[in-house]
Amino acid sequence: MKPGRGYDPSLDTVHEWGNDNREQVAALVGGALAFYTAGRILNQMVDGDPHWDKPFGLVHTGRSTASARSKVTSGVQCLNRGSM
Repeated sequence: MKPGRGYDPSLDTVHEWGNDNREQVAALVGGALAFYTAGRILNQMVDGDPHWDKPFGLVHTGRSTASARSKVTSGVQCLNRGSM
């Protein structure tokens, strides 16, 4: 891209997984851990079983009643279905 009107030199570089993305990776991993932990605690409180087979869902009376919707859960569901 040639310098000119609206030129932004930061767009000329390609960023790899490194220092620039640490905050995003930390947020994604932290969110995954929070959703997973909350799911286990809520399932244990609701019916006495942490339901390890439903990593991001809430199970009540044998039925999956709720699931947290996030990039993490969508990614896990995509990997489980094999439709990536």
